Amino acid sequence: MFLDMKSSTTIAEKLGHDRFYTLLNELFHEISQPVLQTRAEIYQYVGDEVVLTWEVEHGLEDSNCLRAFFMFQENMVRNAKNYLKTFGVTPEFKAGLHIGKVISAQIGDLKREIVYNGDVLNTTARIQDECKIYHRNLLISGDLMKRLDQMNGFQWERMDAVTLRGKEKKLELFSVVDPRK
Repeated sequence: MFLDMKSSTTIAEKLGHDRFYTLLNELFHEISQPVLQTRAEIYQYVGDEVVLTWEVEHGLEDSNCLRAFFMFQENMVRNAKNYLKTFGVTPEFKAGLHIGKVISAQIGDLKREIVYNGDVLNTTARIQDECKIYHRNLLISGDLMKRLDQMNGFQWERMDAVTLRGKEKKLELFSVVDPRK
């Protein structure tokens, strides 16, 4: 999952660097419980974005990969008044989800780092970019949708089959909402 704050540049300009990073830190704390409860791992923070991963069976189990997003969104709604009072904004996030294999490797000489690599990362980032085009908070690939239990209580809407930037093959995209919220 690529989970990205909407309008972060505007928010950062409004708040200034120090207050913006205080806000980000609080927001990243909001994701902690959903990460733990859905057995996700935080791969990395990239500015105002969080990249989450799951072992396939953990992400699919009880639709954990979807539940993490909606649990985080619930936290955001519950604490919206506090964010508005403290920072003058009510942050919102958009997310893209996909399924596939990654390679984990250590790279670097002077500065070593463990990195994930694979087409799934690029594709997931591109899916998250499509949220803006389709005006949706959560989009997932058809590949992932087919692997999830359709009787999980979520509502699905097929958006389109799109050719994502840098890709040749079309990919089906689905919007997901939690009608229980």
